[in-house]
Amino acid sequence: MNLYLNLDGVLHVNQVTYLPGRMPELDIDGYTVLQHAQLLADVLAGRSGVNIVLNTWWSYYLNVDVCLDLLPATLSSRVTGAVLGFSASYIELPHRAREAEKHIEGSRCKEYLILDHSGARYQGRYLPHLLAVNEVEGLTTPHAVRELRHRIDAILSEKQARLRNPQQPPGDWRPF
Repeated sequence: MNLYLNLDGVLHVNQVTYLPGRMPELDIDGYTVLQHAQLLADVLAGRSGVNIVLNTWWSYYLNVDVCLDLLPATLSSRVTGAVLGFSASYIELPHRAREAEKHIEGSRCKEYLILDHSGARYQGRYLPHLLAVNEVEGLTTPHAVRELRHRIDAILSEKQARLRNPQQPPGDWRPF
């Protein structure tokens, strides 16, 4: 499965200033960049079927390689791509959520979860696949971590069930 990960509002507070040629900076004192990364690494430990697709402005302003260097190895080793490329590859500022939706539609992997902050706006058909966390607390709340584990386990379990029984339709559909 693919986990579409926004760093802002998930792994640190969603109060970030982006300036060309500079490392993004958090606008609130008392918080650090990627301070909740270990919480995500802990959730993903033992869940080998989860790849990460970066869904963040960091890949736009810095590029993917810099993002990989910033992430702990346990997370960067799972990154398979990014929805936003480096800024020089765009004529106009892209809409991050629309770019994520395009990536999802073009992906061969149909099992996915979008992990984003509560201020992100996706089209209705993607909402069942969205886990929106508080944009200040991110993954620090027990509820957010519990829900993330639950959602990932449900997706992986459904995928395994389909592999065992390819004739079974996805979801909760059952014949009468």
